[in-house]
Amino acid sequence: MLANLECLLVSIGFLAGGVCADTDVQCDSGLKEGVEAAEGYCYNKTIHRCVYTKATGFSYGHVFPTEEMCNWKCRAHTDCLQPKNQLGESTCGQPQLMYYYDKDSCQCILFIDRGCQDNGNSFPTLRECTVTCL
Repeated sequence: MLANLECLLVSIGFLAGGVCADTDVQCDSGLKEGVEAAEGYCYNKTIHRCVYTKATGFSYGHVFPTEEMCNWKCRAHTDCLQPKNQLGESTCGQPQLMYYYDKDSCQCILFIDRGCQDNGNSFPTLRECTVTCL
C-alpha cells in the first residue's frame, strides 16, 4: 500500500512516466543500447551521481526529467543508507566541508571529506543532502 502511494505521489508530483518501476531497474548503471531519444538525468552507480544525458541510442538506465527526482529515487535508496566516509587521517585530495546523511539521527551532518573514497553519502550542500535523503 505504501509503495503504491509513493508511486502515486511521484507520478503526480513530477508528471513522469514509468516512475513506478522497480528502483533497481530504474537506477541500473549499466549502459543500455536502443533507448529512445530522451533528455534528462540518469543514475550512474559507479560515480554515485545523477548525470545529465541526451539519450540518443545509449543511456544509464531510466531517464528522469529532473536531477532532484533522480537523486530522490536512486540515491535515497542506496547512497543515503551508506555510512559516513571514514578513512582515518589519510588525505587523498583537497579536504573540503561536505554533508552526509546519518540514518540513525535522520539528519544531514557537516563533516570534513578528505577526498579518499566516495561511497555516495557525501553532498556539497545541506539542501542537496536534505532533498535527496529526507
